[in-house]
Amino acid sequence: MSAPTQPLVEPATSTGEIRLFSLHVDFPASVHVRWLTGKIIELAGPHWKTSSETWKIDALKASDGIRKMLTSDAINADVVIVAFSLLAQPEPALIQWLNALGAEHISRPTPGVLIALLGNEDSKAQELDEVVKPLMVCSQQLGRDFIWQWMGEIRTLDGAWVTGNINTLLARKIRFSQLRETNPQ
Repeated sequence: MSAPTQPLVEPATSTGEIRLFSLHVDFPASVHVRWLTGKIIELAGPHWKTSSETWKIDALKASDGIRKMLTSDAINADVVIVAFSLLAQPEPALIQWLNALGAEHISRPTPGVLIALLGNEDSKAQELDEVVKPLMVCSQQLGRDFIWQWMGEIRTLDGAWVTGNINTLLARKIRFSQLRETNPQ
């Protein structure tokens, strides 16, 4: 059992904001997304206002309008989480969406984070290649830090694997806010 988490970085103003966006392929992945979202909110602490939206991959197939809305929401989120269990058969809609997301050249005031929750107990390491490469390319194109975690192990973890990246994100947001306050335009 881990000790209670203290806020990592407190914003200079009374409340900072962090936006989370997640997309999952299957039910086991959605359970892991909920766990990770809760962990990030816990890490951010009470001085950060968090908003979170979670979508199933099927939403990308609904209509062009919804796909564009999800792409816009993901681009504007501080943390994007993508999760799927079956690596042997990557969801083509997800790979296409990652390519479209990476093609968007929108300047963010602070770099965000792209987190991938991948695989299950039956997945094989060689299957990661087809999945991780598009995620890495997408994160590079969007100027985001990229981390991934094997979902078969996630329940045994305390969340320390994500702590450093979230701490870095919050510190960047604070620095940007301070710069904006000292140099308003």
